[in-house]
Amino acid sequence: MQTDADPETGSTKTGADAGDALSPEAEYWRVFRQCDFEALVFDLKDLSIVGVTTPLEARLGYGTAELEGRGLADIWPEEEVAWRKEFIRSTEVAGDSGSGLSVRFKRKDGTLFETEIRFRNTEMPGRTLRVVLFDANGYGFREISSRKVRST
Repeated sequence: MQTDADPETGSTKTGADAGDALSPEAEYWRVFRQCDFEALVFDLKDLSIVGVTTPLEARLGYGTAELEGRGLADIWPEEEVAWRKEFIRSTEVAGDSGSGLSVRFKRKDGTLFETEIRFRNTEMPGRTLRVVLFDANGYGFREISSRKVRST
């Protein structure tokens, strides 16, 4: 008997068949959630966050349930939202950052940090996602500066 796909595993199997292989998308998310580096994935169409690794959740001060489904503007400095949206639109076709970019992000408590990122687009059924890797040099999270942002 088959049922709707399990949202956590992507499996449509039940009972004795449940141990079968995951769908390629479900396997991607399973592996992504186990990563020990800071990364996030967002939907290029609406800029909603669809995946965050545990190390980045900790750095930002959010839990998965809080970040997934939010927009990127929630973790960007307010004064940078407009140009960042335009930058994403302008790089949508290229889909690759090339060299690392230095950008700022906003934590849940309002403090900012600056880090180097790289990104690459990836196709999932029915949508294009962008994977963003933090501290593109691979030396762990490199925090350049931190300051309190004015509450709005």
